[in-house]
Amino acid sequence: MALNINGKVKVETPNFSEKEDGSNNSENNENYEVDLKNYTYLAINFGKVDSDMDDLWDCLFPPALNILIDEDEYYYVQISEEAAPFKKFNEIEQVFSFYADILLKNKAFDTSKEYLVGMMQSAFDEDEDGMYHILKQEGGEIKFIYSENFDSSWDSALFCMIQSAELEAAIDDNGFVYYDDEKVPLNDIFGYIDDFDIRGCVYI
Repeated sequence: MALNINGKVKVETPNFSEKEDGSNNSENNENYEVDLKNYTYLAINFGKVDSDMDDLWDCLFPPALNILIDEDEYYYVQISEEAAPFKKFNEIEQVFSFYADILLKNKAFDTSKEYLVGMMQSAFDEDEDGMYHILKQEGGEIKFIYSENFDSSWDSALFCMIQSAELEAAIDDNGFVYYDDEKVPLNDIFGYIDDFDIRGCVYI
């Protein structure tokens, strides 16, 4: 991988074709350039507060959702599981719906899709609007969190945590991110970022 003076990164990506036995060959490689752009990276996690744990990181349930948002507000997403599909969405609501479906399919939480999507929306926007209908129907309170610390009174409460960072990077059609002289799948990029901002919410 090489960066040129025009703010582009030159990549070589295999042009895969599938054989009859299901394996791939990569005899034809394509060289092309992708633009370096400003992206917002988000890692979204859910968890349930356990007062016996040291902090909220110890309370998270896999898988996390990795998102790159470009300047045109396209959303590139991949969950933190091996061989997870790489997706692209036009709206953040589609992203939240996609992740909620995965969590419910994995039986990570015994709750509704409306609940999960609402929690993500509230954490993302840092307001109560995403949970408006649930708060109106069921009562309760949304608390916003900006660190890994928690109050013992939140024990057993569901929370949504978002870690964010601003990156200058590129992403190709196969979900590989070119960042800081590295080429890594989107679902591995978290480990290459040093500093994050934290925001989230807990419903109590």
